Amino acid sequence: MKKLLSVLLILMLTAALFAGCAGSGDAGSDAGSDAGSDAGSDAGSEEHLKVALILPGPINDGGWSASAYAGLMMIEEDFGAEVAYNESTPISDYDEVFRMYASSGFDIIFGHGGEFGDSAMRVAPEFPDVTFAVTSTNIVQEPNVSSIQNDNATQGFLQGVVAAVISETQVVGAVGGMNIPSISDSIVGYEAGAKYINPDIKVLTTMTGDFEDAAKAKEIATSMINQGADVVMQNADHAGMGVIEAATEAGVYAIGSIGDQAELAPQTVVTSGIAEMPVAFEAFVKKWMEPGFKAGNYMMSVNEGVIYLAPFYEFEDKLTDEQKAKIKEVEDAIKAGTLNAREYGDFQM
Repeated sequence: MKKLLSVLLILMLTAALFAGCAGSGDAGSDAGSDAGSDAGSDAGSEEHLKVALILPGPINDGGWSASAYAGLMMIEEDFGAEVAYNESTPISDYDEVFRMYASSGFDIIFGHGGEFGDSAMRVAPEFPDVTFAVTSTNIVQEPNVSSIQNDNATQGFLQGVVAAVISETQVVGAVGGMNIPSISDSIVGYEAGAKYINPDIKVLTTMTGDFEDAAKAKEIATSMINQGADVVMQNADHAGMGVIEAATEAGVYAIGSIGDQAELAPQTVVTSGIAEMPVAFEAFVKKWMEPGFKAGNYMMSVNEGVIYLAPFYEFEDKLTDEQKAKIKEVEDAIKAGTLNAREYGDFQM
């Protein structure tokens, strides 16, 4: 009986031991699975990157907010990051949303637009280990508030070069949206680029005051066309659609902004001045991951692949070799650093 009890006791202990090992193995398997998911493409990452984005508009606006959302998706895919976003955020909620993400363990929080700057600087001191990054501004607040600028001056400069090269009347126009630094710099750059090609060219410029009123933008563009403009550029987000519509109806050229807008009017839009926001977002994350990263104003331009001209598409065979060569000459000079667009205008950023 004693031997039987001893054998039973050993069997029970052995069963318990195996059960414990099996439980530990299951937990390890789950943890390993989660860790692999968190780490994404970086198998050697010890810590999971978490990135949040706060947007002033909806992610499907086809413009400003949509481009930032695309950048967030690139960060998720390329870095295996956990991401989150808050769209159409009211100004009154900026501080609250920044705090929500910061207290939830996010490493980087983007505020998409210069209007987020004051809020980021208020909240950042409460979370010194979180990086706050605000686009379209030049603010810096150590140790953890940075800014990301797309080189809108150079974007506008390239657009102005194209306008002057292709214009037959040597009267060109540009319609901006809200009078904020990122937009005004592109408009100033446009005039500077056009006059770089021809100092005597007439450049008409106007701001609509918003990004929504396409009818107003169309009316302004039509007025410019009636004054002889045979090329009109828009940098007014949704309102800019009115500029392209006016150009199409009048049979003159249009130049798009931010995204490649050729498909909106293939026979009208010669090219677009691209400001590749997704690339700028990803470039910032790469800089953040480098040893010794510090808060700063990060300018994203031609050599980062953020600013460039879209293809000519339908106009590839309509522009002369001489025209295309002149445009490329300016592009190459900017890339090489022998031409600095910012030396040709009074820019805010």
